[in-house]
Amino acid sequence: MLVIGHRGARGEKPENSITALRTGIESGADAIEFDIRVTRDGIPILSHDYLMYRTHHKIDFISRHSLSELTKKTAGSDHHVMTLEAALNECLGKTMLIIDMKEYRAVTPVVTLLKKYFKRKKDWEAVVFSSFNPLILRKIKTKVPHASLALLHHRNPLNFIAWQIPLRLTAVGFHRTHLSSFGLKVAQKLGLFTYVYTVNRLGAARILEAKGYDGVITDYPTQFMRELNKEQR
Repeated sequence: MLVIGHRGARGEKPENSITALRTGIESGADAIEFDIRVTRDGIPILSHDYLMYRTHHKIDFISRHSLSELTKKTAGSDHHVMTLEAALNECLGKTMLIIDMKEYRAVTPVVTLLKKYFKRKKDWEAVVFSSFNPLILRKIKTKVPHASLALLHHRNPLNFIAWQIPLRLTAVGFHRTHLSSFGLKVAQKLGLFTYVYTVNRLGAARILEAKGYDGVITDYPTQFMRELNKEQR
């Protein structure tokens, strides 16, 4: 069973922050996941929400502010706005990255930035793009035909079947409360990596592993990896 740190390690450090990413990597997790949105001036930053309220207690739309403005708004806090460029500089080469794309308009600036890092086709194996929106993934595929894509699901765990041919998916992410044994069997037959989000109890992860899922996303990668290492002794 593979372990993926959710928003770095959001149960241990402020989500999508430099400390969360470092904690996720240091935990020994197999991959870390983080979310991308775009500022008014087109800079990809790490953020799950379109508002800054939940993470910074400010009622500000990220898309309405420049990176400079957002940086000033978070100055002095322990949760500074982090750019994708900074995240790549910190994380590339240390673990697999799952980049969760929250906005259609983020595709072009994200791909443009990654092309500065990835010069060979093989280099793109370092990242997987995930999204709930298949149109976002399709746009990525048109720009990078060899990109690895993961379609996420909430209430309809069979949606990936219709999109497998046009997207040529690498993985499928299932919500833990909306699983489907039929969907899992189809994904396995197609050779897709299957993972479940968000799973914060190791016992639940073991049940999912027994059912045939390949991995889980967790808020607590350090705890998960510690317990898994104990089991292997």
